[in-house]
Amino acid sequence: MKPRSHKPGIIVTGGRALSFPDFDVSWVGKDPLGNAYWFGSEDGRIRSVRITDQVTLRNVQIDTQGEPINGLAFNGTRLAASTRCEVIYLDLTPREGGTSTRIYEGGARGVLATSNGGFLAPLGEDGLLSIHSTSDITPTWSITKATGRDLNFYKLDHLVGDGQKDYLAVAARRGGLAGLILQSGGATPSTSSGQCFKAPGIDVIDVCSLGSAAWPHAMAGLGADRSIHLCRDIFGDIPPQELRLKAMQGAAYTILGDQHHLFVLTSKFLYAFPGLARRFLAGDALVRPIESLCLPVEAVDIHRAGDDLFIVRADRVELMSVEEVFTGKTGQEMVTTDWTSEAPTAIWNSPSSFSIEAPAALA
Repeated sequence: MKPRSHKPGIIVTGGRALSFPDFDVSWVGKDPLGNAYWFGSEDGRIRSVRITDQVTLRNVQIDTQGEPINGLAFNGTRLAASTRCEVIYLDLTPREGGTSTRIYEGGARGVLATSNGGFLAPLGEDGLLSIHSTSDITPTWSITKATGRDLNFYKLDHLVGDGQKDYLAVAARRGGLAGLILQSGGATPSTSSGQCFKAPGIDVIDVCSLGSAAWPHAMAGLGADRSIHLCRDIFGDIPPQELRLKAMQGAAYTILGDQHHLFVLTSKFLYAFPGLARRFLAGDALVRPIESLCLPVEAVDIHRAGDDLFIVRADRVELMSVEEVFTGKTGQEMVTTDWTSEAPTAIWNSPSSFSIEAPAALA
């Protein structure tokens, strides 16, 4: 488990410290509607801030029973936030009576917006929480699970979609890597299908999309043993490729990436792999040495918002761009290393398809 941060109420960017008094940052994300960032706090507050001039645009107080915000997603004026104990829905549309709020008493590791105006939150072994909301109806809540199997919906990330369906990457712990295709329709969206790759002994704790135009359903998973698992098409027949880099140190926390690069955060270092995703998606077998940049940060979390990385340390949050990391302009000493992956240990089973139970509506 990641340790909780202590006093990261200071944002450090470009050598400049921006102070957020009495606001201990636990989560950071880009505002989808403007040139600002949303911050979640250790005590359940959320705040929209324009970093360029440190102007706070909006403050929202959420009753999270003292738990830190670990995820936030937006659909228009509606938002959903998650903690280890709750999922909270808010409609911020100005109306008589104030903000409309509803709470699910159960923890999630993040929350995502869907293409039909709703939200999804992974509930682990309890399934997938779906919130469907539009401006003209009361939100409907439901929980769905994989049919005939105990699939752990531990972490989610968006894959490249088609505007009509939502494609998701799933870190399923010892259930492996999975992909979901969500059919959106009616008041309650239903999950139509999924596919999973599983390997004995591999515990997948995080996942990220690598999607490109050529490989829209590409993804990367991070094992609890710091192994990296790359898949060009989670809905295809070719199993993931494992990278096992012996020199990596620390407890595995987070994997971030895109169609070009990968980042892995451990309890001791931030590892940046320039061009690794691009090489893999181009068909490279990755037998040549893999370039890595190693930043000794000892962070408790990392978030990516566009081209910006927010590294949450115990005493501050550091903002740096992807370009600054790869050009060595972070202001910190970085070590460049070329690694060759060890022999893979994962023996991935053939992909198995599964269906999803009919959603169980919540009162």
